[in-house]
Amino acid sequence: MSLRTTPFHSRTGPLSEGQAWRRWAGYVVASSYELSHDREYHAIRSSAALLDVSPLYKYVVTGRDAARLLDHVVTRNVAKAKVGQVLYTPCAQFSRSRPSAISARSNTSG
Repeated sequence: MSLRTTPFHSRTGPLSEGQAWRRWAGYVVASSYELSHDREYHAIRSSAALLDVSPLYKYVVTGRDAARLLDHVVTRNVAKAKVGQVLYTPCAQFSRSRPSAISARSNTSG
C-alpha cells in the first residue's frame, strides 16, 4: 500500500530541512521541518504555527441530537460554536490511533 501525500505536501515538502517523514493514517507527513525542533516548539508555544492535520479522520454527525452526542465525546461545548466555526478539541479515545478531533458546526439541521 502506497502512502498518500496531503494537499499541502508540494508546498511543505521542500521546507523540510531534515526530510524526516513519518506515516500517519495512510499519509506521509513531516515529523519536523528543521533539524532541531527547538524553534518550532517555541513558535507553537509563544506565537503561531500551522499544522497540517489532513490525515485526521473526518466524521459527519447530523440530526436533532448531534450537538448533544458530540458534547459527550469532545471536551469543548459544541452548542456554543457559531455556524461555520471550527473547534479543535480532544475527544473520547475509542481507539488508540484517534485521540483528537476537529468539530465544525454547520447550519444544516435534522
